[in-house]
Amino acid sequence: MSVVREAGDSLPESLPALPFDEPSRPDSRIEWWFFHGRFGGEQVEERYFMASIFRTRLPDQNDQTIDGFSALISVLDPATGHQLTSSRVDRSIVLALGRPGADGGIDPFSPRVVADELRRYGVPREFDCPQAEPSFSGDPLTFHWGDLRLASQPHGVHLAFNEPGAGRSIFFELTPATPGLVIEAVRTIGEPKEAMQYSTWPSMRLRGTAGDLKISGECWFDHQWGGRAWFQSQDSPPRARGWDWLGFRLDDGSQGVLSTHWDVESGEQIARHVTFRDCSGTVHVCRSFEWTPLRWWTSIATRITHPVEWRLRVPEWDMELVFVPFADNQEIRVFGPLRAIWEGAGRVRGRMRGRSVEGSSRLESQGRGYISDSSAYLRAWASLVDRELVRFLPKAIEESDIRRYAGPPTWLYEPSSYTSTLAEPLWDLMGREGKRWRAVFSFLLLDSLGRDPEPVRDVVFVLPEMLHNASLIIDDIQDDSALRRGQESIHRRYGLDVAISAANTAYFLPLLLVLDHAVLTTEEKRATCEIYQRQLIRAHLGQSLDIFWTHTLSATQLDCWMADSIGPKILQMYALKTAAPLEGLAEAAVLLARIGPAARQPVVQFARCMGLAFQLIDDIKNFSSSPSWGKQRGEDLRAGKLTYLILRALERLAPPEREFLSDMLCRPDRRCDPGLLNQGIELVVHSGACEQVREEARALVAPAWEAFSLFVPPSSSKMELRFLWESLVDPSTENQEPLQS
Repeated sequence: MSVVREAGDSLPESLPALPFDEPSRPDSRIEWWFFHGRFGGEQVEERYFMASIFRTRLPDQNDQTIDGFSALISVLDPATGHQLTSSRVDRSIVLALGRPGADGGIDPFSPRVVADELRRYGVPREFDCPQAEPSFSGDPLTFHWGDLRLASQPHGVHLAFNEPGAGRSIFFELTPATPGLVIEAVRTIGEPKEAMQYSTWPSMRLRGTAGDLKISGECWFDHQWGGRAWFQSQDSPPRARGWDWLGFRLDDGSQGVLSTHWDVESGEQIARHVTFRDCSGTVHVCRSFEWTPLRWWTSIATRITHPVEWRLRVPEWDMELVFVPFADNQEIRVFGPLRAIWEGAGRVRGRMRGRSVEGSSRLESQGRGYISDSSAYLRAWASLVDRELVRFLPKAIEESDIRRYAGPPTWLYEPSSYTSTLAEPLWDLMGREGKRWRAVFSFLLLDSLGRDPEPVRDVVFVLPEMLHNASLIIDDIQDDSALRRGQESIHRRYGLDVAISAANTAYFLPLLLVLDHAVLTTEEKRATCEIYQRQLIRAHLGQSLDIFWTHTLSATQLDCWMADSIGPKILQMYALKTAAPLEGLAEAAVLLARIGPAARQPVVQFARCMGLAFQLIDDIKNFSSSPSWGKQRGEDLRAGKLTYLILRALERLAPPEREFLSDMLCRPDRRCDPGLLNQGIELVVHSGACEQVREEARALVAPAWEAFSLFVPPSSSKMELRFLWESLVDPSTENQEPLQS
């Protein structure tokens, strides 16, 4: 039976030595060593730790294979819930990422984009990439990578690392308190030639030092090796897999391991088991059990939603346990397509065979961080953005909300009226699954520039979304659009007066967030409001020009415009109407991040080009036949709008087709004829203009990104910004849900 000791207890010198034989498997494709537990001492506060070392067989530039290494370390203060982590990767993995075979083909986070960012600009700041090369030998096991050291000993393992953040050197001498255990159940997961092997030492005594101070405690050690069955299927192309793992050590000395494995895209379960060793040493295996998430937590850093509290029921054993973490934020960044895992310490409590039980435990959740496409990526953001939106503008407005907006009443307020005329129309539109990508852009940009967006998350999310949705309502009124995001336009559903009032209020209401903000300085508030007002003016000037062209369009006028550089004028109109709000977000990010004046121009230029590219792609989407396009196909042509895409189509078409399209564009009677309109749409689509405009969109953003990157160091947020704009202009996203207006 294991004796559970407090972290400060000294360990007897005469404990019996158990046999320990856990050799490395250097011929396996994947291998990792996983340690977790707790330590403390008379002068050292209790800490929970995790250290994992991963070895992966990689292809090199000569079509040979080499070993790549990565490591994760975390240390948690259970009293405060504060965790410090480090995630390191060696240069061979950095160089190999994106090469054929390096990720098995499952990386949905655009391998070309990631590889190009790494090659051009380096490793994101969230990861360490030491200059020192890892040193590894499998017989006996010895591993040395700077401060990180692992070595097998005749009766256990030595492990050393520097504590993340604090830099304090940690040294453990680990010896088994109970025999090791082979988890036979995992060998059936996936295809036999890609199967994993798993041995565990769930109870190891820990003694060592933290700095110069003595520590003791307990540790759990896992060793796994084999193929890729846990990570991907053998399909072509392979399908990513994930797992949830729970290790628990009850206070009576019994130990258990649970794992469930599932397909990332479908969620379909592939394999499951609970392996339990009771106090007598007898091992039990069960595959029929209930494993239910009780609570989820969403990381603001990665937007991954992790299950952090679980219930395990095993009727066959009359067992029910609930895992509760010491802290929700025990996420750890992982280099590559996984992005992050949740790896957390906690306790299990419950009953087994009629008696109460509890013990130490750790939960691992892996596979929920993959990004399959831009739509899935933005959906992960949407709940975070909407949380701030509804906090600022509740769906049912009460008097306390009116007091926030307008101060105390002189006589009496009528809150229900604002629900009907403000909240309902705005939330009707905002609730139609808009992608919130402007809020995402704002958050990622601020984080890329080095200022933590979390304290100003409300401003970062609410300001761009309220402004954008207000502009959509006004735009639909001016164009008399029937649909917006697949439903009736707001002015048609609620009436012109309500729509105009709601939109105008939404333009100005979010400025209260800035003016009343507890974190922003007085100067930051003033400057942010000024930036917002200037960009609002520019956006309205762009809209005025758009309206002017639509109202004055005629065959004669069109010929004059096309002979007089109308293309650059349309782009300038887009820069005012569509790009100005993004420029404003960039100006505000530069201000809040307090970066030097030299960086301002490339940052704002990138935002301007991003806004222009979005409008160009939006012109293309207007002619999309995809069901996900939430407006009428060819609506721009039907409304007689000379967009940049239609201009390029007119320039490319042969004279007879050009005359047909020009005549239709200028004559409302022809545009309203469904048959003629369909002919016009097909002329635009088959003219080659869509492909040309898409290339022009890329040609706008790509050089602006390069200039931006000279001033902005690599980070995960910068990588995601790249993914965002690449998804916008990449033809492979044509069948995804569009980044909607």
